[in-house]
Amino acid sequence: MNLPQEILKNISRYLTNNQQYRCLTVCYPWYLVFQRALYRKVYIHHKAQLKVFIQSLSKEKGHHVQAIYLSRCNRVGITTKQLEQLEIYCPFLETLDFDQTVWRYINTSTIANMRYLRTLPPCTSLIVTTHLLGLGSLSSLTLQGKWVADLQTRGMLIPMLQQFSQLKGLTLSHLSVISFTLHDMEALYEVLPQLESLEISGSVGLIPSDVVIRGQAYTLQQLTLKANIPPSWIYYSAHKYPQLKRLKIESILPNQHKQARPDLLSLLLKNCPHLEFLQLDSHTCNHYLGQSFFETLLSLSSLKEIKIMTHYQLVSRQMVFDLLSRHASHLVSSLGTEVIETDRDILCIIHPLSSFTQLTELILHCSHPLFKCDVDHILNYCQSLYHLTIRSAQVQCSGSKQRRLCKLQSLYLGSVSFSSDFFRSLSIQCPFLEYLSLYDVEQQQTTKENCVYLDMPANDLKSVILSGVRLLPSQTNIKLLKIFSTTRTRWYYVPQKDKRQKLNTKRSKIAQAYFDGNVALNNKVCWQRDLKFGMISIHCRSIQSWELVSDIHFHEY
Repeated sequence: MNLPQEILKNISRYLTNNQQYRCLTVCYPWYLVFQRALYRKVYIHHKAQLKVFIQSLSKEKGHHVQAIYLSRCNRVGITTKQLEQLEIYCPFLETLDFDQTVWRYINTSTIANMRYLRTLPPCTSLIVTTHLLGLGSLSSLTLQGKWVADLQTRGMLIPMLQQFSQLKGLTLSHLSVISFTLHDMEALYEVLPQLESLEISGSVGLIPSDVVIRGQAYTLQQLTLKANIPPSWIYYSAHKYPQLKRLKIESILPNQHKQARPDLLSLLLKNCPHLEFLQLDSHTCNHYLGQSFFETLLSLSSLKEIKIMTHYQLVSRQMVFDLLSRHASHLVSSLGTEVIETDRDILCIIHPLSSFTQLTELILHCSHPLFKCDVDHILNYCQSLYHLTIRSAQVQCSGSKQRRLCKLQSLYLGSVSFSSDFFRSLSIQCPFLEYLSLYDVEQQQTTKENCVYLDMPANDLKSVILSGVRLLPSQTNIKLLKIFSTTRTRWYYVPQKDKRQKLNTKRSKIAQAYFDGNVALNNKVCWQRDLKFGMISIHCRSIQSWELVSDIHFHEY
């Protein structure tokens, strides 16, 4: 197949590494293009892979490498010597990503010599940041930790950032007891005139104040504020950023908004005509998403998505929910709401939810632990869901007659009960389910067996978190876990969160024999004594990571 190299290069950018690898055998011109593409982005999952990768590098191959990602979940480290080799063999490296703990034991001056480096992991100390001052190629920078607050208190943060005047993205995260004023924001834009994206998050106090806006920041397109956000900051944002496309607001002190003008977000829509994405916490949503907002939305806005982040405060059914349903159901991608007293069954809330055609994330708080919540109805009416959270209910999955495969990828259940066949029915309907989290749950005793079944034979699970799983409300949480996958069966005893014991063959046989009713327990042995509380049986195709927490006290509600 004779295609120009430029077209092949563009095709390669949309393919995974496995797909690129298959293209090597099509013909020699394809081999040349896709061999380079394979080296463009490199993902390292284990230390041994990094060692082999560096050993295999030649100057010719290294010239193609633009991004290297070291697995953060496996905490793959890198030595100063390996960094020096990357500097030599990969002169055009633009992205180097690793777990931020690696900063503690590498020579950061080596990284400062990489002339084309644009993106790095979060800087966690002043020493690391100081070594990067001469790196003029950086386009984005993340600073996090208490040291940022110390610099801000001493008035040194803005002068230091002046050394990175070329930045297009700045993130100040995990901040601790730090304050910003609108005067600080004005100074920030003066020293970073090319800034396109800004995030401030943590224990941050954004000080309400009046300020004379010295010109508009036409370059800024994305703003994220996760802090104590006074109304004056929303007013300031509406006038300062006329080119804003994405805005995320998460106010950690909702009382800030009580005396505010309810039309502030309406003003924002009018002054930021290019705004496409709006993410709000539920407190801000309940206060500002009034009739004036939706009138402006219908007449002026280019808004394409509204995402409402819900933790514990839900979107009001009596007020905001109805307005969203009538005027913005085609825009809402994330929502948290509740079952109210007048709802006779789950369909009373599911019917209005079905109008939200773009809904990918739903948090549903039911009225009480005995309220019957059929997951089938939710999945049938909300067909775009990827993430589902259900709290305080009796969940069931009767099995859809149509057997339509759902897109659901993650499920969180908190303070719920379920039957022993619930997860088997769920697995049939949701083969793409990868993330499962259970918090304060119990299985209804429908069998004589002393076992909680998470029977999901069709699923490749990436993460399973089990916090407080039991058979009866008054019973102690289960501490024994059996994982049965297509390759092997393993038993684990987890008496405490950080103490995981894998049972050897002999102990596994004792545990299995007990649950088969063929052996008595030795109560003098701790792990055998805890068998009487039951076990959790996970049956899946594969599982990457799991966590079992039995020593837990519930404070969620």
